[in-house]
Order: sequence, then C-alpha cells, then structure tokens
Amino acid sequence: MKFYNIIADYYESFFPLEPQKIRFIKANQPVNNNKLLDLGCGTGQLCHELAGEDLKPTGIDLSGKMIEMARAKNPKLDFHKLDILQILNHFSCQQFGQITCLGNTIAHLKNQTEIVELLSRVYTLLDKPGSLIIQIMNFDYIISNQIDELPLIETKEWTFKRNYFLDNNQIRFVTTLTNRNKQEDYENEVILFPIMKNQLETLLEQTGFKSIKEYSDFYENPFSQKSLSYILVVNKDN
Repeated sequence: MKFYNIIADYYESFFPLEPQKIRFIKANQPVNNNKLLDLGCGTGQLCHELAGEDLKPTGIDLSGKMIEMARAKNPKLDFHKLDILQILNHFSCQQFGQITCLGNTIAHLKNQTEIVELLSRVYTLLDKPGSLIIQIMNFDYIISNQIDELPLIETKEWTFKRNYFLDNNQIRFVTTLTNRNKQEDYENEVILFPIMKNQLETLLEQTGFKSIKEYSDFYENPFSQKSLSYILVVNKDN
C-alpha cells in the first residue's frame, strides 16, 4: 500500500472520473435500494459524485492515505480502510442495492479461491433485487497477444508507466511514476491474478448471479475480444 499512498495526491489526475461511468452505474441501480458499496474506492471520487445523484454510497479501500482524502472531501460520507474480503464483518446482509468493483480491483486478489470468497460475500450483502458491476482488464486478450505495456499516462508534472509480465499464471504489475521536474522515479510491483472471462462468468453463475451483461466500456459498447477492458453487470434476483 505504500506506493498507493504515494500516488494518492495525483490519483485523480491519472484516473479522472468519466461522466459516462456515473450514467452507467445509475442506469444499473435497482429502484428498491439506493445504497451502494464501492470496493477499492481510491480517493472516493465515484462516491462523491454519486452522493449528488440521490444515491447513498459507501467506499472502502486498503490505502489509508486515499481513505483520508476521501473523508476530507465529504466528511458526511461513509469511508472505511478495509480489505475487500472483510466486508461481511462490517456490513449487514442485504444492506446494498448495488456493489461496484472497478479499476481491476478484483485482480489484486491472490487466487480463484479468494475471488470465490469475495463473490459469495458480495452476494450476501446485496439486496433482492441487487446488481454487481465489475470492471477488470481483458486478460484473455492481454495474455494471448503478449501485451506487456498499458497506455502511458502523462500529466504536466508526471508520467505513469505500467507494465505486465506473465510469470507462472500470475502477472507482475510493475509501475513507474516519474516526476518530470525533479527526475525522480517511484517504482512498485504487485502480483495480479489474471482471471479469464469464462472463468469469472462461471464463478458468478455458481455464486447465484443471473443475467450477465458484458461491455467494452462505460458507453455500453458491446464487449469485444480485442478490448483492453472487460465490464460486466450481474444481478441478484428476487
């Protein structure tokens, strides 16, 4: 988490919130329950925007610095420094109408067993009806095409380089943050579990989720095998 604490001050300039993401989430929010839980909320920008859209968002993240920043922007909102696998210890059954897990958060879990545990706990926390939105990288495309570098992120002050290295069915995610003015580099490496599309869909169905809808982006463009991003919406029915 040290690296994420370092980039917290610049996180929103690297990953600005797109208006279409807000529209997408609102369009998939069940009418019976306006409470939303954002897993891996970062600096809370999604929750802050949704709070102005008649929703009641709660955000969790493992980065203490990001949670501090999220709370500072709106002390009235509910933010917690929390492991996503610990959600059942902090929230109630059927508490939320919608749960989001965006930005490749789910790939930071260690293995399929942890993903199964997360999906089961999410299912428990969702109301009936309820919806889950997941956004991950399209690892089928990345691995089959041996993609080892994501698009470079640049601002006036920083460059943010992101590399993938496949290693024994895992991916070493190596990031380099460079200050243009001071010529300082901050490097970090985390291990990702590259869950495949069919694998994730099977786990969701086994958990009890229904009606899988797939997209390439938050504009609701249909999923393409050549897309870098994979977004899916699943439902917990009555």
